[in-house]
Amino acid sequence: MSSTIDTELATLHARIAQLEEAKKVPPPPKPTLEELIESKKAYLKRNYGTKYDINKTCNMINGYEIQMLESIVESLNRIHARLDALEKH
Repeated sequence: MSSTIDTELATLHARIAQLEEAKKVPPPPKPTLEELIESKKAYLKRNYGTKYDINKTCNMINGYEIQMLESIVESLNRIHARLDALEKH
């Protein structure tokens, strides 16, 4: 009797695992640095010239973030170019 129950439980666990795997939704893709920079620039463009101090502060922070992200992208591109040059020699 217990072997029948054990078998049935194993079958149910296998079915549950199969259904969970079939229903698994992949996570959304993470944006690239370039996409992040463009979205922040678009945000600044929409909010440019607002009258509220909080929006001006957010715009200033976003402006600094854009500069930092662009510096990171530029550094990564230089590193990539140097690696390509070293691999060719």
